[in-house]
Amino acid sequence: MNELKHIYMLSNEIGSRGSTKSNEELAAQYIIDEMEKAGLDVEMQNFSSVKSFSWTYGFVYLSFVLAFFIFLTSPLLAFIICIFSLITFNNEINTKETISKFMPK
Repeated sequence: MNELKHIYMLSNEIGSRGSTKSNEELAAQYIIDEMEKAGLDVEMQNFSSVKSFSWTYGFVYLSFVLAFFIFLTSPLLAFIICIFSLITFNNEINTKETISKFMPK
């Protein structure tokens, strides 16, 4: 029955826990406290993460739109922008920070 208490606490009391949000920290602290009460050694490992990927992908998508309009006057420049955008997009979706390393963490 103790498990139901933990499920209730994490799902109803603390609620959704998006990455880098305050509820994520509350849930982590709750779990640490409960594990320490059970006599387990606990170590929290922190990491930094972007607050939202909207800026990263917004930049990539906007560069494609920019290339579309530039194509009317300079097809070569538009091609270069598209290649850069494709490489950036591919890196980002494969978790290799390209643009997102410059975003606030």
